[in-house]
Amino acid sequence: MYLPVVPLLFLVLTGVLPAEEGGSGHYMPGSAASFIDALPGRPSVSVVDFFTSYQGDVGFSRWTFEPCASVSWLSSKIGLEISAFAGFDFNTRNEDTDYTTGTQFHLDFTVAEHLPLWGGFIGIGFNGFCYDQITGDSGTGAKLGDFTGRTLGVGPVLSYATKLCGKYDLVSEIKWLPELDVANRANGDYVWCKFAVVF
Repeated sequence: MYLPVVPLLFLVLTGVLPAEEGGSGHYMPGSAASFIDALPGRPSVSVVDFFTSYQGDVGFSRWTFEPCASVSWLSSKIGLEISAFAGFDFNTRNEDTDYTTGTQFHLDFTVAEHLPLWGGFIGIGFNGFCYDQITGDSGTGAKLGDFTGRTLGVGPVLSYATKLCGKYDLVSEIKWLPELDVANRANGDYVWCKFAVVF
């Protein structure tokens, strides 16, 4: 089953331009049956309009095309999972600011052990990510030049999967991703909470 996914985001900025905003981020067609979706060339677009006074914009006000691929292996004997997801983001120009973000490469991976617990399975392990902007930004809005960014991070992940009412798949996951090496990007930690029921 395929459903549109619109994430709800909350953003807090501190420093020179403090702001606090919440709302929807990017519309991205995706699968409701899995956390990692590998539709080749899936597009995403901001559903938040850009306003010059809106410092905490949680969207990008442009289209992005993302050819991507994922692979996952789970041993039925020892419960070990190794998963990876990689893609390239090709961005269109933000017409409001005449700014084109360069092409980006990203890689996400997870290594976890899954053990039986309370009629389901708990997963304990670590995950990491790599983001590297491989071409520079451009346009009259690119006041800082090409401003290529990169970031690396690794942290723990905890998941749980079981049957709800004996027939619906319930999947939940929480992960913490502290950034370890950052250039030309906001620096911080990510905490992701995912919850899904497949019916």
